[in-house]
Amino acid sequence: LTLSFVFVDLMGYKTIFFADFLSKYVVLLFVVLYVVLSNKGKFSVENMMMLPKNFGIEAKDYVSLYATSFEEATKKVDDIEAFCYEHQCDIKKTFYIQIVLEEITKNIFYHGKFKNKNNFVHIRLFKKDEDIYLIIQDNSLIFDIAKWYYQNNSKELDKNLGSKLIMNLTKKVSYFNFYDINSTQLIF
Repeated sequence: LTLSFVFVDLMGYKTIFFADFLSKYVVLLFVVLYVVLSNKGKFSVENMMMLPKNFGIEAKDYVSLYATSFEEATKKVDDIEAFCYEHQCDIKKTFYIQIVLEEITKNIFYHGKFKNKNNFVHIRLFKKDEDIYLIIQDNSLIFDIAKWYYQNNSKELDKNLGSKLIMNLTKKVSYFNFYDINSTQLIF
C-alpha cells in the first residue's frame, strides 16, 4: 500500500497496478531476507515455514510403509511389530494394531474398487505419549469406516464384524478425503 502512494505521487494514478504488483515482491523479498538472516544464512523450506525447533517427529520415531497389494501389506506387519517393540508399546495395543491393519487393508484391496491400476496403501505409525497413531491412506473409492459403522451398526452379532472390530479396538477413528486419497487416522 505504501508503494502505491509513492508511485501515484511520482507518476500518476495509472501506476497503482504496477505498485500493487511490485509490493508483493518487496514483501516476499523482506520475508526471505528475514528468514535467511535469522537462521544464520541457511535457506530451506523448513526455515521458510518458521516451524519451532522441536516440531514434528524424528525418522526413528515413526514407521512408514507402502504396499500395492494385500499380500504385500500383510508382509509389513513384522515392521509394525518391530516398531512397537522398539518403542515399548503395550503388547495388547500392538496386537490390536495388527488386527485392525489387516482388516482395513483387506477391505481396501478386496472391496475398495480402485479407479485406476495404480492401487496403493500408505501406512504410517507413530507413538505420541501413550497413544499410538495409525494413519492409512489409499486411492480406492471414498470409504469412511466410522460413518459406515454408525449408519450400519446392527445389534446382530454376525453383521458388520470388521467395522465393529475396528471401532471397538480403537480410541478414536477419523477420516477425510483429499484429492481422491482416503486418509483414515486411528488412535490406540
